[in-house]
Amino acid sequence: TSDSAGRGGDVRIRAGRLELTGGANITTDATSSGAPGHIDVTASDAVTLSGVGSDGAPSAIASRNSGPQAGGSVSLAANHVTLRAGAEITASSSGAGDAGSITVRAADTLELDAARITTNASAANGGDVRILVGRLVRLKGSEITADVGDGQGGTILIDPVFVVLDGSRVAAQAGAGRGGSIRIVGDTILISPDSVVSASAGAAGIDGTVRIEGADSDLAAD
Repeated sequence: TSDSAGRGGDVRIRAGRLELTGGANITTDATSSGAPGHIDVTASDAVTLSGVGSDGAPSAIASRNSGPQAGGSVSLAANHVTLRAGAEITASSSGAGDAGSITVRAADTLELDAARITTNASAANGGDVRILVGRLVRLKGSEITADVGDGQGGTILIDPVFVVLDGSRVAAQAGAGRGGSIRIVGDTILISPDSVVSASAGAAGIDGTVRIEGADSDLAAD
């Protein structure tokens, strides 16, 4: 849905399984004085996003905002959530309004393979990312980020039983603003040497905070 002046409409989906492939997307988009609507997706079984279209656009669930108001939120709930081959969930702001937030709830697993979950804002504050998973969060060559230019970086919470970061990036970074906060909680946390967990800022900004809380952790990232 989109709107140039008023508020974009909300998107609400209820399904057993949802699959977006080949550049298919669910999007809210607003410009000028309008604010994007919210996206709320619930599947009793699985949600899968995979691949890109012929134009290179990713399969995506996205809230985009270029106006002065805060961006719309993205909420996704399922038993299993899988993103792969360039797919993404994103909430972004290119204007004065803050980026929207993203919440992913998976009763069992969230797996990203060459994919990303991200909030970003060029001139405003970043949105928050909440990953609440019953068993496993696994990222391979993927990223979860809440980055900004001049504003306050968003917060990232990742809370399953097992966390595996394999050549992946978790970041809440800022340019001239303040880096956000990252909290990773799990019974077992495995982070490969080529993975990055960072809440840093540029030379003109202020670093954020990183907390990793695991009973059994193998931390090889900065």
